[in-house]
Amino acid sequence: MAEIRAVCFDVGGVLAHVALSWDAAMAAAGLPSGPSYAIPLETLPAFNLYQAGQLDIEAYLDEAADFLEINSATALKVHNSILLGPTDGTFAIVDELNARGLTTGCLSNTNTLHWGVLTDPKRYPNVAALQVKAASQAIGFNKPAEESFRAFEAMAGAGPGEILFFEDGPANVEAAKRFGWNAVQIDPLASQTDQIRRVLTDYSLL
Repeated sequence: MAEIRAVCFDVGGVLAHVALSWDAAMAAAGLPSGPSYAIPLETLPAFNLYQAGQLDIEAYLDEAADFLEINSATALKVHNSILLGPTDGTFAIVDELNARGLTTGCLSNTNTLHWGVLTDPKRYPNVAALQVKAASQAIGFNKPAEESFRAFEAMAGAGPGEILFFEDGPANVEAAKRFGWNAVQIDPLASQTDQIRRVLTDYSLL
């Protein structure tokens, strides 16, 4: 087994609490929602295209507004409400890994509107402290596309076997393993910090 040189995190569900469905995002925005909105965010094709940088903000918000039966300004409010805050204790983990000389980074399916918030050190210090930040809208691919994983490798200067990856999405974990990464699935409903620390200790990285 190769020595781990880079620790990569997914953002949503690992470093950030997020609304995972449209009804949850509507509720976080203080808006009523019905069962027809209780579907994952990625079910809306425009959401995936926007995250991959293949659809501009205005077109995405128009599509989201039509789907949610609201206006574009309210759709922007719902979209911004997807982000619920950083996960407790993960900044300390990133800080410790940086101090130990490991390369820290993220590989995230995200978008321009969220990225400005996630990289703000006052709002998400855990993400801001990462050395390598690979975002889908900049790469041009969403996970689990192989191109997204290879883009992170190039940015981090690390080979597949040298990367330890924490991710909450089963399909992305399976893809990472298929592409040679050391991938661990995180349960977003349990303590992310406890899960991450336990694995890092097993790898003798903490």
